[in-house]
Amino acid sequence: MDIIIGWQGYKTEFNGAEIVMQVRPLTRQGFLLLSPHMGTFQAIADDVSDGFAAQSKVLELQGVCQELFKTHLRNLDGFTINGKPPTVEELTDESVFATLCIDIVGKLFSISVLDKDQAKNSGGQSTNQNDMEAA
Repeated sequence: MDIIIGWQGYKTEFNGAEIVMQVRPLTRQGFLLLSPHMGTFQAIADDVSDGFAAQSKVLELQGVCQELFKTHLRNLDGFTINGKPPTVEELTDESVFATLCIDIVGKLFSISVLDKDQAKNSGGQSTNQNDMEAA
């Protein structure tokens, strides 16, 4: 099994345009930063919308993205902001990009956790050479 920790290509769509970028799995610090906001992901997944409260949670998560994207996102391409390539700060400060930020942070999360098969295979006992000789 090969676990990729480095940069990976990611394509998504935003406002009818194909957006491409490179992302890397979250670090421990990234997970700690994101963990208080996991309920927001569940609300989005459940399509629960309670107006302003839901939107403010999404915008709060967008602010968290600013810190995450500094070290987990690069080479964002496919659109410009006022004729210039987007910066992390613009992407995470402007509310018009909230859905794109949620999409990207969802991708960061998904590439940062083991899937069920990988987790199942990692739960076994170690086969350390010293343990085998002692048996």
